[in-house]
Amino acid sequence: MENSETTYFIKSGSGAGGSGSYNPKINEIHAVNDVEVLAQEMFHAYQSDLGVYSKGDLSVRETEGDLVSSNIALSLGGLSMGNPWDQGIGFEYVDDDLIFNEKVLTGSFDKDFNKAVDARIGFYNNRETVDGAKAPGTYVQKNLGVGAIALKKVVRESYANENNLVGPRLPNGDYYKE
Repeated sequence: MENSETTYFIKSGSGAGGSGSYNPKINEIHAVNDVEVLAQEMFHAYQSDLGVYSKGDLSVRETEGDLVSSNIALSLGGLSMGNPWDQGIGFEYVDDDLIFNEKVLTGSFDKDFNKAVDARIGFYNNRETVDGAKAPGTYVQKNLGVGAIALKKVVRESYANENNLVGPRLPNGDYYKE
């Protein structure tokens, strides 16, 4: 986001009635005093900035944001709220510092990620049925199987930066030529 042409505004408070929110119309990120919530809302802003998702990918974006924000909280030495749907996307895809690694770029991750999206949708649909708590449409929208595009881009960019790869971008916009 620091390379974005968009200016984002971070404000204290929940914004949309939850623990945090991102409003793409005015580029405002709202978060309560919680690093995991702030990380998730900033990641949603990053997802929006990339412009690679459609309105049909909301459940994918929410699940991806959950995974990334939990990972950030853990990698900073904090505790994560954790998510009941992310079982299977845990430590197999992180390095010793608990940062997502290049295993995120594999077909195995794609399968596990889509299972997590489906499990998250099921969790919120079930909560609606059992508790009567209406889930936002972004939480229960059908999984179109898009994948974790923004997370994969972060991993590719990190790899390029860590390995001092420079020069023109490849046509897919992610890797650099050595």
